[in-house]
Amino acid sequence: MRFKLQKGLIFIFLLLTSGISISFPLVDPVNVTGVVIHGLFFLITFVGYFYICRLEIGILTIGWQITVFGFFIHTFDEFFNMTDLLEIILEGVLTAAGLFLVALGIIKAVKKFQEYSNRYLSIFSGEHKMLLIDPATGAIIDANQAALSYYGYTREEFLKKKISQIRISTEEDTTEKMNQARKKEKNIFISRHRLANGEIRDVEVYSGPILIEGKELLYSIVHDITDRIRAQKSLEESERKYRTLFNRANDAIFLLEYTEEKGFGNIMAANKAAYDRLGYKEDELINLSPKKLIAGFEIDSLAQITDRLKEEGKVVFQITQLTKNGREIPAEVNAHLCTIENKPAVLAISRDISERKKNEEKLEYLSFHDELTDLYNRITAGFWKKR
Repeated sequence: MRFKLQKGLIFIFLLLTSGISISFPLVDPVNVTGVVIHGLFFLITFVGYFYICRLEIGILTIGWQITVFGFFIHTFDEFFNMTDLLEIILEGVLTAAGLFLVALGIIKAVKKFQEYSNRYLSIFSGEHKMLLIDPATGAIIDANQAALSYYGYTREEFLKKKISQIRISTEEDTTEKMNQARKKEKNIFISRHRLANGEIRDVEVYSGPILIEGKELLYSIVHDITDRIRAQKSLEESERKYRTLFNRANDAIFLLEYTEEKGFGNIMAANKAAYDRLGYKEDELINLSPKKLIAGFEIDSLAQITDRLKEEGKVVFQITQLTKNGREIPAEVNAHLCTIENKPAVLAISRDISERKKNEEKLEYLSFHDELTDLYNRITAGFWKKR
């Protein structure tokens, strides 16, 4: 039984013909050895073809096709109607060319694999602490030397553990974080890990999926941020204490913008005493110009105050402040240049000196009047001074 195929369809139905030729050999005379040899050859061809296509290495695919086509020239010699010499030459050339391309493709594939392996090893053997985790079970598949040294385990001990055994959290939370990393929904996690000696450290973990030998794993790069977390907590505690002192102070405290060109800028922050004294709400006082809080007849004095502040970095001055309802309050202001978030600013502490002003006015009055008679006594004082 022989198949009559058009020459143009041989390339399209190459694999189909290969399978059919195993079941219905076209070689005369038919012998068991030939069928077995053909079957093994095509089996290898199929496996190689699909495996190589899976690797997406085009040169190997072409090599296999040329080799198989060379074999078909030998098998279907009667169909091609070629002389023995032409058949031998063409078969030899195609087979040699195909095998050459196959060999070249294999070399390239091996080289590519070696490059991948070297890159993987160079990354995994670096100074960063790295783990490979099975997202399905949470088992630690591998860890580099930096990770072993950090956690304090031997390789044998560490590879028997699950990530949930070193991560301070619930099993459910750990599974959720692994799923987020596997799906690329999130790749940075702040966590706490327990070392072999029982010490608990704050860590920042960069995690994502990686395919190794056909299996999806999670790679995790671990950075110790314990010192950073402690510094943040210390800063937060300092800010809390500062905020407490800031808001409990009896004096009004203002934080103002400052530039060399314009001097005093708008109010950036103020404490509770400032709001209570001036009668403003927080959203009303923030971003307000300090000129709105000064009696109009004293605004011109701000230029001189600004000049002194530029020269000396600090200045103390008295001014009349205006409340929201227009009431005047005499105040003594102690202003200092400072830096807030790398920007120049002015810290101004304003003290209500209403009582002091009243006492000063009373002393001044008494210095010119008799305390008992309330009569002006400067003439008498001048008389005795002359004598």
